[in-house]
Amino acid sequence: MRAGNDIAGLITRVNAMLYDASTEDRYATLFYAQYDPATRRLSYVNAGHCPPILLRSTANHAAVERLDQAGGTVVGLLPECAYEQAEVSLCPGDLLVIYTDGFSEAMNPNLEEWGEERLIHAIASCAGLPAKDAISKIMQAADAFASGAPQSDDMTLVILRAL
Repeated sequence: MRAGNDIAGLITRVNAMLYDASTEDRYATLFYAQYDPATRRLSYVNAGHCPPILLRSTANHAAVERLDQAGGTVVGLLPECAYEQAEVSLCPGDLLVIYTDGFSEAMNPNLEEWGEERLIHAIASCAGLPAKDAISKIMQAADAFASGAPQSDDMTLVILRAL
């Protein structure tokens, strides 16, 4: 499958293929993006996934944005779904954090959830760090909160730093 500039159409086709190829109780969340370095534009579709967090690098302070402007339902659940795509411009120094819900739903021994607010706070503390160091810092913050409590879901991070 090729997307070209119509990534919403691509995700619509992925949804139909997954629906046809799996049982009715199978579906997946998905965040798909394409970046054009010439225009510094990130086009994306969010199919029921946690909205990625964009930490803007500005002269005075870091601003946090959630990429929740477009998307649709999870893929594979319904035979026909329409998806919307959105675009955002990335500036040098911006940090994009794509994460699974295992982060926001991480639990400590008291069964408290880490939550999106703590995740955003951890991301905001990564202003100016290289992507590799930001991953380490966010992982350390989640691990410190969990205090050794076993987790029931995967904890995956993908981080991009615009140069």
